[in-house]
Amino acid sequence: LADHTAIQVPAAHIEIGSDPVDFSFNLKTPVSNPVFDGKLKGSFNLANAKQFTSFPPGNVVSGMITGDITFSGNKKALDNKEYEKINSAGTLSLQNIQYASRDYPDGIQVSNAEFSFNPKNITLREAHATYLKSHFTAKGSLDNVMGYALKNEPLSGNLDLYADQIDLNRLMSTVPATTDSSKIKSPVQPFAVPGNLSFLIRAKVDKMHYDKVDYSNLSGTLAINDEVFGLKDVQMDALDGKMMASGFYSTKKDKKNPDISFNYDVQGLDIQKTFYAFNTVQKLMPMGQYVDGKMKSQLSLNGKLGADMMPDLKTLSGKGNLMLTDGVFKKFAPVEKLAQTLHLDQLNGMSLKDVRFSFEFANGKVLVQPFHIKYQDIDMEIGGMHGFDQSIDYVIAMKVPRALMGADANNLVNNLAQQANSKGIPVKVSDYINLKVNVVGTITNPQIKTGLNTSGNDLTAEVKQQAAVFAKQATDSVKTVVSAKENEAKDSAIAIKNQAIQDLGKDLSKAVSGQKDSTGGSEKLLETTQKNAEQTLKNTFNSLFSKKKTTADSAKTK
Repeated sequence: LADHTAIQVPAAHIEIGSDPVDFSFNLKTPVSNPVFDGKLKGSFNLANAKQFTSFPPGNVVSGMITGDITFSGNKKALDNKEYEKINSAGTLSLQNIQYASRDYPDGIQVSNAEFSFNPKNITLREAHATYLKSHFTAKGSLDNVMGYALKNEPLSGNLDLYADQIDLNRLMSTVPATTDSSKIKSPVQPFAVPGNLSFLIRAKVDKMHYDKVDYSNLSGTLAINDEVFGLKDVQMDALDGKMMASGFYSTKKDKKNPDISFNYDVQGLDIQKTFYAFNTVQKLMPMGQYVDGKMKSQLSLNGKLGADMMPDLKTLSGKGNLMLTDGVFKKFAPVEKLAQTLHLDQLNGMSLKDVRFSFEFANGKVLVQPFHIKYQDIDMEIGGMHGFDQSIDYVIAMKVPRALMGADANNLVNNLAQQANSKGIPVKVSDYINLKVNVVGTITNPQIKTGLNTSGNDLTAEVKQQAAVFAKQATDSVKTVVSAKENEAKDSAIAIKNQAIQDLGKDLSKAVSGQKDSTGGSEKLLETTQKNAEQTLKNTFNSLFSKKKTTADSAKTK
């Protein structure tokens, strides 16, 4: 009976060039279900592979592989794809591996890597490699490699990674790597996060370059899971300060326009460097171009990246706060125009210390909640809105000591008082002048309109209009992702928005008009109004953006 045949090779020796390979092999039941087991121990110089196979033009492979492997199994398990019944174990060592091709002309070099494996996992004891001028050291493990490679089952693992330097622009790009940028003809494409993969990387990087910014002393956790690349507790030094960040980047829904969700907390960053480093900051904080100093900030945002891996500004929404710990305005057109209009030269070169404000943004608009500045005994309460297109629409309530005002400024106030009196509005000019200033136009070409702050009626309408425009933009942004079956939630969001507009208009008008509240006195209005406005907006946007969204948006929340 042929099936009773047994083949035994108790010991065998082969030399490929000067590389020795020793092995043993046993085979039983070769007809009904071949059962096999064996051992393999030896080394192989990859440069000798060209003697019995051909490589595409431009491909270079060299280095030494050394292994000590045992294996056993049967053909029926292979035919049924029951790979868990195929047992293999051993060690594998890579030494001085080099690989280069037309797509990777810089090449990949592995000076050494030590692996051990069994049927369940592969362990990387240590590895030292170089890619794109970055030197990596790594250790970790992979689980279910056989199932992933042969049955497309999920692959999981973890890795401790250290790198001396990384150019993330090149690493995340699918453009073929080359040291000569003039040879790169293809545009940068979004990095596609692998699917069916669950991987955790604990990383430390001495220096990293991304976009236009250099980072140092970077550490944190990176998680790859189901086409989502996540960041957790990432810390780094950059732009003369410290940054902490978390968030995710996902190509699960859209390979060409990845989804992003990002939170950061930054301390002591240089305002000018930050402004020029991030185009998103240029849109959210356009005045940063004209402020020298340091800042603290917290921000959370959601949106998409474009095909060029830059944020798609029209998709961004979120909220944050910013504190100018120490800054000075330089050549900021709105301030210069305000100083010129009011004949208050003191405002030129105005310093900003510990000035804090909060903001919300959606659909290309930024709503800045009222904040207070006191400079050379001039009180200012500022609130309003600006657009990513650099348009501005702000209202400033000013309380100016008349003693600081020169002849031209006093003439202006007297004229404004006469105009008010002629309209039947009694105005008595005191030692402190309450002014209402509207700043519209653009950052580079502002328009100033001034008046005495005698009534809050006009201001109420202006503030309501500002809040209504922004809230509508935010609601429209929500509408684009709300499904048809969620109309009830959408209607609820609109109702909350309308109530918020009414409350916001009332509170802001009191703040900038100097109107007395029921408790008497206008001294507490600035503080009270700011708290009310912050709570109103917080409640509104928590309701708007916490509604159940599409599957992709639910993934963002996760």
